[in-house]
Amino acid sequence: MAEVTWSVDVAVAAGWYALKGALADQPCPPESSTRIAIDGQTALVGRTSPGRDILPQVPLDDDTGVSRRHAQLVVDGDQLTVVDLSSTNGTYVVTLDEEPTDATPSLVAGVPRALHEGDSVYVGAWSRLTVRRSPAGH
Repeated sequence: MAEVTWSVDVAVAAGWYALKGALADQPCPPESSTRIAIDGQTALVGRTSPGRDILPQVPLDDDTGVSRRHAQLVVDGDQLTVVDLSSTNGTYVVTLDEEPTDATPSLVAGVPRALHEGDSVYVGAWSRLTVRRSPAGH
């Protein structure tokens, strides 16, 4: 069985800002995207706080709607899940080719939600994390 590696494309999502922008204390930044590989079995999603020794593997420092310890991505074999860590503003998952709406439910804190290739995790005022998988070595 080929080992699977996971990454997330972290993007500024103007559509999410249209729904959740009131969480921010600033206007939506220009759309952008970066890819972050998930190294190890867990990856913290949140805002960096060196004084509290919080150094997320997926830092969303500019989005003030994101909690310091917002969510955690967990790799188990070739499966990936996301767990909301009792964040202030919630964690939302939409499947490939869907867009979030006002009716999109937030995850229940502490309950893992399975993710699949192309699923998007929305947090804060404008942050979208799109899940990508690839066989190791590719």
